[in-house]
Amino acid sequence: MGYDYKTKPFEHQRQALIQGAEKLDYAYFMEMGTGKTKVSIDNAAYLHQQEKINVVLVVAPNSVYRNWKDEINTHCPVDTEIRIHKLDKKFARLTQKLTFFLINIEAFSRKSGEKVVTDIINEYADTAMVIVDEATTIKNRQAKRTKTITKLCKPIKYKRILTGSPVTKSPLDLFSQCGFLNPELLGIENFYAFRSRYCVMKTIGLGSTGRQFSLPLYFTNLDELEKKLKNFSFRVKKQDCLDLPDKVYEKRYVDMTGDQLKVYTQLKMFARAVLEDKEASYTNKLTEIIKLHQVCCGYMVTDEGAKQELEDPKLDELLKIIDETDGKFNDKARQGDIYNEITGSLYKGKDGIIVVPCLYINTFNEWKDRGDSPGRPIAIHTDPSILRQTSRGDDGKDRLENGNYIEDTGNHFVYILNKDYEPVESALITMKSTQKKKSKLWNSMIQSRRMKGKNGFFCPPSWATTYKLTTTKESNSQNSWYGWVLEFDQIIANKEKTLQVTKDFYEGAKSSEIFGKVDFGQENAMNDTKPKESGDVPF
Repeated sequence: MGYDYKTKPFEHQRQALIQGAEKLDYAYFMEMGTGKTKVSIDNAAYLHQQEKINVVLVVAPNSVYRNWKDEINTHCPVDTEIRIHKLDKKFARLTQKLTFFLINIEAFSRKSGEKVVTDIINEYADTAMVIVDEATTIKNRQAKRTKTITKLCKPIKYKRILTGSPVTKSPLDLFSQCGFLNPELLGIENFYAFRSRYCVMKTIGLGSTGRQFSLPLYFTNLDELEKKLKNFSFRVKKQDCLDLPDKVYEKRYVDMTGDQLKVYTQLKMFARAVLEDKEASYTNKLTEIIKLHQVCCGYMVTDEGAKQELEDPKLDELLKIIDETDGKFNDKARQGDIYNEITGSLYKGKDGIIVVPCLYINTFNEWKDRGDSPGRPIAIHTDPSILRQTSRGDDGKDRLENGNYIEDTGNHFVYILNKDYEPVESALITMKSTQKKKSKLWNSMIQSRRMKGKNGFFCPPSWATTYKLTTTKESNSQNSWYGWVLEFDQIIANKEKTLQVTKDFYEGAKSSEIFGKVDFGQENAMNDTKPKESGDVPF
């Protein structure tokens, strides 16, 4: 392949470009630090030299897309013009140079961003390339940005997606990413047909309501799926690249907001700032540097020496980096929020949720170590005797002889209610590790609940009680995390529809055998509690 690099590539980068250079639709599945950005820039430059493209649309997360300007200037061997969304009011190609347009993926959720991209595509679709960096941002097929970018970019001739972790939680993540490139690549254009082929689902019915929901049990035909992916992708892991340097550094741009920006501006312009009647000032250049740096770090030290906390978007950015790496990024979520992975619903952790605990199952999940794990338990055991086959490892985990470890997990099947105590959606809350004590506490709260009926006191069925669940920050000497706060709310006494739904969910979940055959014994006896007189609900 005749191409003159501006910066010398590593061997895996050279092979990636050789395989993907001429393809109309191609995926660079290259782990962070292996240089997928450089490969895609070289790919665009090669096609420009072949007079096949003259415009490149780069779509990336908010904190990354402006960083592409430096990467293009560093690696692109042809003359370029670079336009950045919002900084450049209007896209215009004024010369014969290769023109890049950099835009935030979130712009596709707004009409203004959609219009800018539409205008570019209408004029340059036949001679354009689109590159989606961190393609897991479009793995949710139901997200507005995924639908919009897939529809708008369909006419573009050359498409590339870049990500180091195309499969984050399940192979189903691949469907919308590959569908963006070309729906025909996987040979299945319907999501439900794709799911049926590569995923075995378990359907849980909700009794007489006729409602049901599905949960993935395990994945199948993965060898076939891997062969299909090899036809239009290049995959490399950092551990396979022996010639890579130890670290690759990346710039992240973070904008100050709110009081932080206000204080910074006042200090910079007037050498003093006032916030909530507290003043900070300086009289020399060294103090100015220190004061401004403190504001950038999320706090202000007043002239009295008190520390005033400010917003710190750098922390939010750090969380995004972690989430993007794990492929679980949700731009609306914040630390401590509650997320339903099945439905995609998001609840604020400090506001909490009202739930009905319908069924509890204790499992002992067998895991491989991170890095070797497929992202799900290797096996799910319901017999606690499996713990007798383990020994405590140096890392504090209960390990089997095969090297896998067992995690004692409490599975709470709940129904989420709205503020009017009407049913919203079902969910499965798993509590393990530091939260397993909370799981035991919750079960104790349920079993110790008493109310007075016609024949004396009794324990009401758990599906007739509600609890308020919120989250709070917890920590030890090494780490911090958000944990559950459990609070009894009330017994449902006058919501027949809600009671019917929660009881049906309990019965459906219990009979579903989602974790295999379970001997509930006394563990869920409170769910079957009924009064001696007629009627399903003991009040």
